[in-house]
Amino acid sequence: MRLLASTGPLFARPLDWAFAVLVEAGYDGVELMVTQDPATQDPDRIRAAARSEGIGVEVVHGPFLLLTRRVFGTDPIEKARRSLALAGEVGADLMIVHPPYRWQRSFHRWLIDAADDEAAAHACRVGVENLYPVAIGSRAVRFHRYTHAEDLEPFHHVVLDTSHFGVAGQDINEAYRMLREQTVHLHVSDHRGGPRDSHAPLGHGRLPLASFLHQVGRD
Repeated sequence: MRLLASTGPLFARPLDWAFAVLVEAGYDGVELMVTQDPATQDPDRIRAAARSEGIGVEVVHGPFLLLTRRVFGTDPIEKARRSLALAGEVGADLMIVHPPYRWQRSFHRWLIDAADDEAAAHACRVGVENLYPVAIGSRAVRFHRYTHAEDLEPFHHVVLDTSHFGVAGQDINEAYRMLREQTVHLHVSDHRGGPRDSHAPLGHGRLPLASFLHQVGRD
């Protein structure tokens, strides 16, 4: 098991500075968030920063956030393919995608039918992450297809985000028990409750993270 940190919270700073911070903090490696910063999209610059700071890029998070909706184009399949190629070039063995919106049927079919084979050509895997319903007024609206553990069962490689499950009202221990054989990566943060994604520091929310991490450690 490896303890990585995402460059996402450090997106406003130069990439080599972000890598240096993660090295100083003692992490085993990097989850690279692809953003509007050209350095995060350029394999040569990524490899140079990693070599300079002495840390590996083990996971690439594709540009599937609202703020990065135009990075690598607007077609989600093309985004995923370009992210896979980038991951392969920097030596990452996992590329993370956010689940399709409910109307993105072609992306859903691609993830089911083609993603694993295309990822293998880059010596990589596609990890599908759970998201959550969005609160609009008093209603919770499911824009994304995969918000509960059972939605992720068709995939060989899944990424469990504890705060996202908290927003969705899903018990994180039950979700892990259901998906333990497919789980390849975790996004671990706390959730303070309510309809917003907290990504709170550990111990600053309501999630049973101790029992969750003990079980992961035993496995």
